[in-house]
Amino acid sequence: MEPSGMDEDRARFFEEAIVQAKREYDANNNDAQALTRWGGALLELAHFQRGDEGFHVIDEAIQKLEQALKIEPRKHNALWCLGNAFTSKGFLISGDSQKAQEFFDKALDCFKKAESEEPNNDIYRRAAEVAEKAPEIYEELQRQLAADRAGEEIGPAVGKYAEAGSRKPRGAPTDDAASDFWWDAAGWGLLFTIGVTWLLYLQKGAPQK
Repeated sequence: MEPSGMDEDRARFFEEAIVQAKREYDANNNDAQALTRWGGALLELAHFQRGDEGFHVIDEAIQKLEQALKIEPRKHNALWCLGNAFTSKGFLISGDSQKAQEFFDKALDCFKKAESEEPNNDIYRRAAEVAEKAPEIYEELQRQLAADRAGEEIGPAVGKYAEAGSRKPRGAPTDDAASDFWWDAAGWGLLFTIGVTWLLYLQKGAPQK
């Protein structure tokens, strides 16, 4: 799958956000907001990568977000982004429900902490609600991926995680239909994808040109 022009524009936007966040952090090593934007942009960029490269970028995002939380442990938008990163990692683990569950548990903990810091934020509340369904959806995705490998239809799983309130990301290049479908599962971890992520950033301080 070749990335569309819109995907390329999105990737460029997040790359520029990373450059600016790094500049802000270099100017002030206690800038938790810069680290949060840095980690959030990395997380978005991970969905334009393939295979191990995507894992690496998610891990880098987790590192930046955890660094932000060391500076401000109660920073709710950093907790929310970190929950998304853990959810993405959980869905990208193939054939190991126990290991995936560990990441889902971490994600749910982050979402609940974010919600406790800002109880009236519907995004955080919704994230926690959907995260509780992650193990069930993971198992369904596993079944459907196995069915796809066996040449059966994968449609029901797509419908199921769409029901959870997500939208599949576009632009993650893949080699075959099975890996393409599996990478889509990672997009579920972002819950509401780019629009909501950057709504939070705009509320808390968007990157300045």
